[in-house]
Amino acid sequence: MRNKILKNIQRNLIRAFNKISFLELNINYKIPDYDFLSDNYDCIIDVGYASGTDYFKEYDKAYFIIIEPNPKYFKAIDDFLNINNGIHIKEAASNKEGEEAFYLRDKASSLIKSSNKNERKIKIKTNTIDNMLLDYNIKFKNIILKIDTEGHELNVLKGASKLLKSNSLKRILLELRLKDIKTYNPSELINFLYNKNFLWDEVLHIGHRNSGPNYIDLLFRKRNKI
Repeated sequence: MRNKILKNIQRNLIRAFNKISFLELNINYKIPDYDFLSDNYDCIIDVGYASGTDYFKEYDKAYFIIIEPNPKYFKAIDDFLNINNGIHIKEAASNKEGEEAFYLRDKASSLIKSSNKNERKIKIKTNTIDNMLLDYNIKFKNIILKIDTEGHELNVLKGASKLLKSNSLKRILLELRLKDIKTYNPSELINFLYNKNFLWDEVLHIGHRNSGPNYIDLLFRKRNKI
């Protein structure tokens, strides 16, 4: 499985290398070594679970906090939690508590309205990750946070200030949108995490459309304090 993932990433790199300048984001690309998968995380916070995250499917001893408001995936999440320990929070992670429009699409549903004429709007509850962890009295020592919210990533992080300060949070894996969003620019998000004591570590995946790369999966690690 690991070798197959590596080969796919290397193939994507060859296709994308001349189409995008990672230097503009202060990122020097290296072939990922997936060392982060060898860590014994006792808690995985998965924001935007959808149909599941391949990286974490072998962590059968970790506690999963799945934050996914899309009803389309509720059955799959129930099935997953029948054989894994954890909870499903059916709210959307954001920078504030409230109620917002959520746009359902065949793929990439999110809080961000798109130009897709077939999308359908529903109302959902939003909350901050900090509030969610407090509500469920979540306390772990080795946490990885994954975020894939189709353009809402920065607001999710803004609602997780206490978690970002915690020594328990070791890594952040997130999808960084490069195109077709107005909610943030890539350097803004990277600088936000830098100011929260997190450095980018690896580029794990490059997503393509016909016009070229449109997102990258970035891994951040907490930097050592001086």
